[in-house]
Amino acid sequence: MQLYRKSLKTLLNWTVQRGVWYTEAERLRSEFEENKDISDPALSALKLAKGEAILKKYYHPDPYIVPHDFGGSKWERNVPFPFDKIGIVHGYGPEPTYQ
Repeated sequence: MQLYRKSLKTLLNWTVQRGVWYTEAERLRSEFEENKDISDPALSALKLAKGEAILKKYYHPDPYIVPHDFGGSKWERNVPFPFDKIGIVHGYGPEPTYQ
């Protein structure tokens, strides 16, 4: 399951247009569906290793990061003031007047 999700995310990094991505995602899904009934552990390990090698080959050098997620361009910008940790002190009295 993780290989499929990582493959979809990598595919989304490479395809900008959603129409193209949907077509390629269907093709990718059909490849996974072909191999879902494999019961031989050695063959499934071989297929998994091949899939991970292909995923590593197509890894995007600059993957898309959601702006508000960790590492994004807007991560922790304009953080709200921590009122529970730092209190505001009132009551300094009137400001002095200078003559």
